[in-house]
Amino acid sequence: MARLAALLLFVLAFLPLREWLGLGGGDPSRVPGRVIGWVRDTGYVVVVGAILAALWSRRPRAMRLPDPVRWWWEGDRRADLVLALLAATGYAVLSRYLFDGRPSVIDEVVQLWQAEWLARGRFVAPIVEPLAFVLTRYTTELNGGIIGQYPPGIPMLLVPGVWIGAAWAMVPLWGGVGVYAWARLVRRLEPHPATGFAAIVVLTVCSFWAALAASQLSHVPTIALLLAGGAALAAAVQDDTARPRQALLAGLGLGAAALLRPLEAAAFAIPAGAILLWRVRGGTAHLGALIASGVGIGAMLGVLGLFNWLQTGDPFLFGYVAVWGPAHLPGFHETPWGGEHTPLRGLASSLRNLGLLQRALFESAVPAFLAPVLAMALWRRPLAMADRWLILASLAMIAAHWSYGQDGLWLGPRFHLPLVPILVLWTVRLPLALGGKRAGTVAAWAVATMVIVGAIVDVPGTYRRYRDLNPALRDDIRGMFDAAGIEDGIVLVRDRQSRVAVAELRARGVSPARARSLAARGNACGARVVARMDTIPRTLSRAPRPNLIEEQLCGEQAEWEFRSADASAAILLGTTESRRVVRDRQADNLEWIDEATARERTWVLSWDPMMENAARPPRLVKLDADSAWASWQREREIRAGTW
Repeated sequence: MARLAALLLFVLAFLPLREWLGLGGGDPSRVPGRVIGWVRDTGYVVVVGAILAALWSRRPRAMRLPDPVRWWWEGDRRADLVLALLAATGYAVLSRYLFDGRPSVIDEVVQLWQAEWLARGRFVAPIVEPLAFVLTRYTTELNGGIIGQYPPGIPMLLVPGVWIGAAWAMVPLWGGVGVYAWARLVRRLEPHPATGFAAIVVLTVCSFWAALAASQLSHVPTIALLLAGGAALAAAVQDDTARPRQALLAGLGLGAAALLRPLEAAAFAIPAGAILLWRVRGGTAHLGALIASGVGIGAMLGVLGLFNWLQTGDPFLFGYVAVWGPAHLPGFHETPWGGEHTPLRGLASSLRNLGLLQRALFESAVPAFLAPVLAMALWRRPLAMADRWLILASLAMIAAHWSYGQDGLWLGPRFHLPLVPILVLWTVRLPLALGGKRAGTVAAWAVATMVIVGAIVDVPGTYRRYRDLNPALRDDIRGMFDAAGIEDGIVLVRDRQSRVAVAELRARGVSPARARSLAARGNACGARVVARMDTIPRTLSRAPRPNLIEEQLCGEQAEWEFRSADASAAILLGTTESRRVVRDRQADNLEWIDEATARERTWVLSWDPMMENAARPPRLVKLDADSAWASWQREREIRAGTW
């Protein structure tokens, strides 16, 4: 099985399939240069590894250090817990450095918003009418409330942090849980202590894993639960004895992962079920273990169904589908954001993500798949059943995302983070796979050189780049409101015209995919004209751009195209019981603000233009009622005269 996995990974990661098949803009002329770069950089690492191995073998006795491997191996659970606590602390520090304890991408904003309502005992947020004022990406109106698209897992994990005012610390904590679960699984997988210890250390310091462990995204907690389930599965199948209790724990861990990311959970649970089913031929006791695992998974799926019922009114209707429709589900069909997801498009996406993972895993110029592929191809030891599960689950995960229409590129190819444990394990197994003591020592030092040089040379620059991502979402909007003393009233948030258009179209019943398509075509302000028509032509191929509107209305509002500002964070996280944060809709503000009796308690939040002072925080100013009302009235007259 290891050799088959090596062949598949070699084909996907090293053969220029994108170039040969003409997928995703692959340029065949770049292939020779890429191969030469791989060979050159790998050669450098091997040479340095050989030099270090020679120096280490001749070191004086006085330079010999205490043996951390022996401490870890003999310390068992206590040692694993110490490593996990150190990891969680490091991820928490990194989270403050990279993201200042605030969401840095819209996914995190919506998940935190869901967690805050969940912390209040609410599964949906109350509606503010008109909907176009408050609808954001990844939220929708359903059954008299506004819901987010995400499953319950990550909001539930964030709730304790919401209660103590430290939601940002929850995912780093689960990063530590993931390290602990990985340590428990490695003890079952790898009997060679030095290799097992290396697998834990390398995963802990892996820059790709660490960055996502410092975020507020669901990927690391998902993998922590998968690894916990895997550790229990490894205990359940370590010999011919049936262990229903361990199988139950495996089912609970794998099922709990479905509360966060159902696709990855299915990819890891199906091979686990197949392994337990295979063992049923050994007797009825193994059938009991299989049933116990099914009970564990079923219990967690029951929680998922209950949450769906409380949120969407249907235990089988996920928030994703409520927002985007059935097109969001895996499969080869039209995607919610336009275009057809075909097998070739899925292959192009998978190849692109695996290519990015080659670099992102260790931030090294040496391809990250090289050592694992070599180790699997040269492996001679029998594989443990848990080893086979990890290989099958990882390949199933690649296949699952091949059929899924999203790339998930944020802090690296994050949808492929579940591959990190197996890649790390087989990377540090390369010295064992090579067999000979001298070759193994050189390989060990070469791997160490690759990881350490990447951490010293490239990781700091990558992390500095992460600090600059989405500055508009990172602004402390709530802090600004508090500093200005805005406890009640209305805050108008100036958003991109394209996003205003999408919100207005969606409020009129247009699907998110069609709304985005209309707003993306031609003039975004023209799409707003479409949004305000009483009847929206379903066969419209292009947003109309009337000269009068384009010259007078859209021309005046051109300044409203801001830097990558997204009003979603302010709308979702800034609204309280008495303070409404809503999207600025110009002329439509006239009656609404008067109806809300808040003309004298209205503020405007806006960002600087995209090309000027991009690093400055947004400005919060009191509404100039006279000039605003005059401008909005002029817009209304232009509309009336044009239509």
